[in-house]
Amino acid sequence: MALLRVGTAGWDIPSSAGAHFPEHGTDLHRYACRFNAVEVNSTFYRLPTRQTLCSWVARTPPDFRFALRLPHSITHERPRGSAQLIGAFLRDIQPLAEKLGPMVIQLPRDAAFAETVEWMIGHLRAATSADLACAPLHASWFSPEADRTLAQARIARIAATGSPLAAATAGGGWLGLDYTRVGPGRPSAPPLPEGFEADAPSEIWRIFDNTAQGHEAARRMALEASRFDSPQAPEGRSVARRAGDDQAQEDGTQDVQKRHGDLLSILPSR
Repeated sequence: MALLRVGTAGWDIPSSAGAHFPEHGTDLHRYACRFNAVEVNSTFYRLPTRQTLCSWVARTPPDFRFALRLPHSITHERPRGSAQLIGAFLRDIQPLAEKLGPMVIQLPRDAAFAETVEWMIGHLRAATSADLACAPLHASWFSPEADRTLAQARIARIAATGSPLAAATAGGGWLGLDYTRVGPGRPSAPPLPEGFEADAPSEIWRIFDNTAQGHEAARRMALEASRFDSPQAPEGRSVARRAGDDQAQEDGTQDVQKRHGDLLSILPSR
């Protein structure tokens, strides 16, 4: 079984999209009534307080997950990948533990594979068993050797459909997590993998990027959310597929079915 998670980078809901979400509650609560995941980029700049993290947990359903971007001080400031800073970050986000999704490692353009993977595995992976997903921009990351190293460390490489670097538009590394950022100009997310076998992802993330063009992606996702309003439509779904089997089967998880729309409907068939 692979659980499909769909969301945006941040949960702001523009007024033009409000009709597609519940009328009352905080933006996060309203957002979480439609989607089961979010990528939090604000953690790149500063960490929320413990009280704020606890409020995020309280305002979202049990199966909702937050993908947190690692702080700038860890990924960009030299010396990069400080074990001390990584330890402090992991301690600070403890209130979110039960709803923690992948940690997103956004790397600067000059972060070459050899120098970066050392701290990523030696410091970050050694300190946590959480899912990790990196977003490199240096050409040295896109090689069979790099993919093998990442796979052994259980670190996925994010696919970024809007990236100017052609190699970055396809995912790689650890195949247990399929994480795609859908960039500006893409009307919908790429299709699901053709078949799930030994290295099948346990979770498939499709995050629509609403940072490059304001709330455009959020509006697009809100329109997609309007498809989920029919009470006859199955709500929430995990994906169970075998090689050559195009039939997506329902997971039967009652928690998810009660609240989330048929997220598969936004993914185009091949």
